[in-house]
Amino acid sequence: MKKTKTDDRALHAAILALWGIVNVWIAHGRSAWMDELARYEEVATPVKAGLKTLLEEASPFVPGELLLGYVARGLFSRVATEEVWGRLPSLLFGGLTLWLALRMRKPVVAAVVFFSAAVTAYSTEFRPYSALLFAGALSFFLLWERKRKLTRFESALTWFTIFFTHLYGICFVGMACFFRRDWAKAAAAALYVVAFLGVYMSYHHGGVGDWTVPAQFPGWGGTIKQTLGNLANPHKASYLIAPLFAVGAWRLWAAGERERLGWLALLLAVTIGAPMLAVVVGRYVFYPRQIVGAVFPFLFVAALGLEWLAARARLPKLALPAGTAVMAVTWFLTSVLHVPPFVNVAFHTYNRTLQHAVAAGSRNIFIFDIAGTFKFYLPRRLGREKSSEMLKAYGMTLLKQCWENGACTYSLQDSKFMWGGEDALVTSKDFDAFLRDRAFAIDRIIYGMPRLALETPIPSERTF
Repeated sequence: MKKTKTDDRALHAAILALWGIVNVWIAHGRSAWMDELARYEEVATPVKAGLKTLLEEASPFVPGELLLGYVARGLFSRVATEEVWGRLPSLLFGGLTLWLALRMRKPVVAAVVFFSAAVTAYSTEFRPYSALLFAGALSFFLLWERKRKLTRFESALTWFTIFFTHLYGICFVGMACFFRRDWAKAAAAALYVVAFLGVYMSYHHGGVGDWTVPAQFPGWGGTIKQTLGNLANPHKASYLIAPLFAVGAWRLWAAGERERLGWLALLLAVTIGAPMLAVVVGRYVFYPRQIVGAVFPFLFVAALGLEWLAARARLPKLALPAGTAVMAVTWFLTSVLHVPPFVNVAFHTYNRTLQHAVAAGSRNIFIFDIAGTFKFYLPRRLGREKSSEMLKAYGMTLLKQCWENGACTYSLQDSKFMWGGEDALVTSKDFDAFLRDRAFAIDRIIYGMPRLALETPIPSERTF
């Protein structure tokens, strides 16, 4: 029996629904981290006050993310947890990224996007990076299908993305529209960027950002490793995916698809190179999340390479299960089992940890979290704060807080634990040294506390 468009639509709807269920479940179990808390606080204020706070931040985030947050809060805050409703806009953009993969009718592409650790990680955060990832995907789609007229939905989606994505994403989509000669959308994107930067700079004395330290990159090797880990998957999946990308790019050249290869090269240059250049100009710190606009085109071309290799081996049906297996295993390690490394920050479980500690009757909770993120969950699980004092114990400074339910928390206040020189985050090696130096003191504190729970949501993502 011949497959119909209706069959395809039903299958695509089922795949999108499954992806949505899985990622809502992940978002529900993932505790908010420090940068997300700012968004939760902003959407709890009137819109004008929230936008003012956003514009006063050092990083130039456009209002789209925040406005979608207000909508999500207004519609879903009474029926969903904060961990879910705050991430709904990001989940929307993640789902649209998968929809684009399905739209391009290449099952291997859809499979690797479904199990992309980057798509899941950024879709389950109340941050604008899922929107940036989708903007890169949409820009690639617009250039790849440059000679085809957009459907009404595709055109409306492009307009929506221009006004509700990350600042970089607006530039990417505007560029793609320019080369498609879609002058109205290209002009709207350019005018929006110029207008926003004008307003933003008025809050920052005519400059962009308030950073004073030199730009920070983790060296050539570290930058390449982190970039490939974001574009492919962590846990060394890039060792397989990066060569497949090279094969896919070569096949485009050999097949005479040189115009498309040129658009791909241009898009990768701006989605990876431009954010890195912005880090240098803005004197900021490089984070792999800044280049997620390149995730979709990278995975798409890698999938082409895998399909070609499978065809050459006369095993064309092997491409789909092979690509799925590589991505699914590494995705499962990162997104479900929470095994580091991660594409961005860890999948914190502050909320769940406190639930378990309270259920177990813990009366002393020792916390490694000087970023302060954990404090968001303390009053929610332990009640009101009853008392607070600073303690010096075995050479360490601790903040002791006792709560309404009778539990007390002890938070490490040694800033050298998290921050190294030049405001750089410490490495796992630094943290190991910290623990070795203070092992005796930590043991004395822990073993001197009855019914103790321990939580260490630290930058190096290591726990006891």
